[in-house]
Amino acid sequence: MAVGGSPTPPTPYRDGKPLAEIIPPDRRREKALALVGSSMIAGVALWVLGGWVLESLHVSEPKPIVVVQTPGYIAGRLPRSVLSGPGGSFAMPPPARSVVNVWLQGCQDCMPAFEAMAKLQREHALNVPSPIINVAYGEADVTWADRYGVATNLVFDPGGASVVKPLGIGTFTTLVVEPDGTIIHRDRPDRPGYATRVRSAVLYGDPNATPPSPTGDPLGVPPPEEGSFDAAGVERVIAAHRAAIKRRCWERSRRTDAPSHVSVTITLTVGTEGRVLNSASTGDDLGVAKCIEMETRSWQFPHPAAATSVNIPFKFVQE
Repeated sequence: MAVGGSPTPPTPYRDGKPLAEIIPPDRRREKALALVGSSMIAGVALWVLGGWVLESLHVSEPKPIVVVQTPGYIAGRLPRSVLSGPGGSFAMPPPARSVVNVWLQGCQDCMPAFEAMAKLQREHALNVPSPIINVAYGEADVTWADRYGVATNLVFDPGGASVVKPLGIGTFTTLVVEPDGTIIHRDRPDRPGYATRVRSAVLYGDPNATPPSPTGDPLGVPPPEEGSFDAAGVERVIAAHRAAIKRRCWERSRRTDAPSHVSVTITLTVGTEGRVLNSASTGDDLGVAKCIEMETRSWQFPHPAAATSVNIPFKFVQE
C-alpha cells in the first residue's frame, strides 16, 4: 500500500512476528485456578498443624492405671523375708502351716475386725493347733495389740515392704500360709463363719472341709483346757497336739541325710490366761526344733496362778 506514492513503512509492533508472540494469550483463568488450588493445600496444611497444636494443649481424661506386679513376687504366695518385733524374729514363710494376721493399728475401717478378734480370743473360739503370727504395718503398741487379741508373736513390717504391699493388703487380713509360702486362705475376723473356715484351712488345707471326729468337735480341735495347771494338765495339752507335731515337724522334715533320731526341748512361759507368752527351743536339729517352737506358741493351757515356765521334751525316732 502506498501513501502519497510511497509504500507504508513496516510497523514496529509486529516486526514480521505472529500476533500470538506479540500479544500473549490470556492465562488469567489458569492462574486463578492455580491460586485457588494453592490456597486449598495451604488451608489443609494449616488445619492439620492446628489439630496437632490443640491436641498437645488439650488436657485429656486420665488413662486407667495399669498395675504391674513387682518382679520376684508370686500372686498368692507370701514373699520370703525376716520380720522382727516385740514377739521375736520370724522367717517368712513360717516353717509350718501357720496363721498370719496382717493389720494396721488404729485403722478405723478395721475396728470391727479388731473387736471380733478380741471376742474370739476371749472365748478361745479360734483355738487352732498352729502358730499365729501378728504382722503390724509399720509399728504397733504391745498393750494396744493385747487389748484386741493380736499381740501373740507380734512383728513389724516397716513400710509394708515385705508383706502388706506385695500382697496388696488394705484391711485387717488373716492368711493361712503353707511352709512354701502358698496362701491357702484369706479371711477377716468379723465375717460370719471366720473361725470355722480358718480352723478348717489349718487342719485340712481347705477352709470348707468339715469332717466329723470322735471328739464331737466337727473340726477335731480339742476344747479349751479345763482343770488345774499341773503335770497332768500339761500332759493332756501335749497329748492333744503330739500327732500334729510329729506330722508337721518331723515327718515333713525327712531328708536323705536326716538323722535317724532327733531330741528337742521346748521351754514355754504360760501366762495366767493359759496362753503361751514366750517360747524357746534347743535340740540336735534346728529345723525341727524351730518348727515345734512355732507350733507350741498357739497352745492353750489350763490357767496357772502366775506366769509359769514349762520344759517339754520331744524325741522322734525313724521307724
